[in-house]
Amino acid sequence: MVYRSKKTVPLARLALAAAVAVVFLVAEVSFADMIVGRASRSWGDVKVERDGSDIPFTDGMDLKKGDIIKTGRSSGAVFELLDPYGNPITEEELFGLPGPKGCADAEGERATGLIHIKMKPITPDKERIVIQVKKGTVKSKTTPGKEAESKMVEILLKEALLKKKGTDLAASYDLGSGQTSLSTLSGLVEFDNIVYSSLPDAYFTDPFNKCEDTLNLDFVLNLTSETVGVFDLLGAGNSVDVAGGYYSIAASPPSAPLPGKAPIHDAEGGLSPEPATMVLLAVGACLPLFRRKRR
Repeated sequence: MVYRSKKTVPLARLALAAAVAVVFLVAEVSFADMIVGRASRSWGDVKVERDGSDIPFTDGMDLKKGDIIKTGRSSGAVFELLDPYGNPITEEELFGLPGPKGCADAEGERATGLIHIKMKPITPDKERIVIQVKKGTVKSKTTPGKEAESKMVEILLKEALLKKKGTDLAASYDLGSGQTSLSTLSGLVEFDNIVYSSLPDAYFTDPFNKCEDTLNLDFVLNLTSETVGVFDLLGAGNSVDVAGGYYSIAASPPSAPLPGKAPIHDAEGGLSPEPATMVLLAVGACLPLFRRKRR
């Protein structure tokens, strides 16, 4: 377990980052610059909220920065995050929390998942990507050979955030208990809590009500650079390194890493789609093959 003191970001660097962000915002942005990922597959009821409207999550569709992915009960989505050249960096899986019948079967809204994808170009060949988890579980797997690029992918949950270090992980926010959990499946993850009241007023749309709902993530993301991430700007300075095969629960500071998986991930269906659903998908995929053989 390693605790670190909060990193200070020089004001000159922040000012330069803000200036660069302003230049980027006024520049013309092509559709290709907006693409942050690609849909791989899904099961159940999955939608993408884009520009205020819901559209179906379909295999192979481009995902744009600012997209919100929503999964229903007994549902899930798998997608890839891409580098500026369209190559996969990580594979992400989104689904709700497990209940009596397995994955995404908890009571009420706990069975659903919702994430917001944000992205900022840093250099012509690098970009910083933030996955904001509003509810449910995100399971993240680094593409082999893309360990360096995956370090630019950060995951923000309601009361905590984490920084990948070329690794595989699962992170959940439980609406019912308000608990944030991290399980590192391999590699290493840096995990920290957030103290909203300690953050600058400029980070919020309402500085008199500092919380997740008023956090202006677009503004914060525009302050980032190749070396300064959202983790550095929002973290409370209580970070703990969680190695593969260990888990931690968000607190102030996060709990000391413990062996195994977090309870929510160790439950049946906590880290994989509902088995019955996947069996049906597999059978459906095989039917066309059987039909072709009979001809």
